[in-house]
Amino acid sequence: MMNKICCIKLFWLLAGSLLIFLPGCDTYEADVVPISFQQFELKRDSAFTYVRKQSTDWPLLINPLVNDSLKVHATVTYGEPRHGRVFQEGNYLYYEHELNYVGLDSMTYEVCTENICKTEKMIFVIENRLDPNNCTTRLTSFTVETLKNSPIDIRIHRKDIICPTAGNRSYFKPQLGNYSDYRYSGSPKATVMVYYPPKDFVGDDFLRYRIYTDNTNYLENMITIRVKATP
Repeated sequence: MMNKICCIKLFWLLAGSLLIFLPGCDTYEADVVPISFQQFELKRDSAFTYVRKQSTDWPLLINPLVNDSLKVHATVTYGEPRHGRVFQEGNYLYYEHELNYVGLDSMTYEVCTENICKTEKMIFVIENRLDPNNCTTRLTSFTVETLKNSPIDIRIHRKDIICPTAGNRSYFKPQLGNYSDYRYSGSPKATVMVYYPPKDFVGDDFLRYRIYTDNTNYLENMITIRVKATP
């Protein structure tokens, strides 16, 4: 890879008493990506899905790297879960658990760049499907904490009961900060919002969302994000 460091060469021309800037560049060769560029962080993640009753039930689409900070080419190796399997079709990775299994499963994966290898785990939570004839959608507020200038992942529906008959979901920008999201497949509990506090902000911010129970009626809930100056 050829990198260039450009500089400006300054000459004082006595005859014309003028300053003239002439561009010039020095070059150097770099055959490998610097170690500092290869540094990355892996974060443990969870995927939520429902029990498979038939072999034709869809597997779970997963992306273990979605919340990791990998920015260079790497080799990823996936382990085998105890209660299922992981397989790839095209550019997509899937998890498929045993029929009628309800409970926890996990998969270890290893990420290696040219000089660095790290290992992390993905947890699978397999739950029974809610009975639409005996279900009431309920939303529960809670508070999460983070430090100043530190984003935080919020599994926003972790305490909610969202019935299969529920309609669309809407998420609103926090009152002060910003957010992005990871939209995993599976149950609503798989949705993760990433909250970014304003620069140097300390205090409470709020993230609001809405669940439609039919075409016109809805429930709303508010999550409190407490941004602290120190741990």
